[in-house]
Formats: sequence, C-alpha cells, structure tokens
Amino acid sequence: MNYSDGTRVMLGDLVSLPVGAGKSATARVVMLGDTYEHLPLEDAFLSFVLRDKILRPTAVAVEWIGSNPFAHDDPSLAPVGGYMTTDVDADVCRVTPNPSFERTPDGAAQVKR
Repeated sequence: MNYSDGTRVMLGDLVSLPVGAGKSATARVVMLGDTYEHLPLEDAFLSFVLRDKILRPTAVAVEWIGSNPFAHDDPSLAPVGGYMTTDVDADVCRVTPNPSFERTPDGAAQVKR
C-alpha cells in the first residue's frame, strides 16, 4: 500500500488527516489493511478489528497523537476512542516515517522530543 506520492505506508508513520473545517490532525499508522500487520493496540480495539474484518486492503487504522479531534461530551452521539480507520487516499499525507513515541499520563500517544 502506498501514499499518493508513491511512498510505501509503514507502521508507525505519522500522517496528517483532514478533520473538517479546513483543519487537519496528526495520527500514527498502527495497522495496515492489506496485511492486518499492527503495532501494539488496546485489546478491545484489536479484537473488534480482527473479528469484524473492518479494514479494506486500501485502509489503515490510526491512533491520534494528542487529543482526538472528534472528541465530544454529547451523550446523544456515539463515543469516540483513540483510534480511527481511513482509506489511504490523497488526503492522507505522511508527515514523518516511524518516529519514537511515548505515552502521556492520560494514555494518549505523543512524539518523543
């Protein structure tokens, strides 16, 4: 699987994703849809993805870096988690390949400085 610029999508890549209103957010590629190869993931999410086979061969699962840009407190809407699936298309742009990460106290991923 490749980005629109022809470079190969790799586990751990940092990508920029559109999140609406002309904004973007950064996430890390944590699972590849063509092979289901993955980095360590929360057990519940991994079980769901593997059980229901939700990833197409052209898609990836990503983990948000920092806070989830779709987070909300509206009980009438579905809850959001730290992961999202998306097709790798022209809107998914690699920011940097395979950087190092650490966890914040609340469990979110962030790039090591």
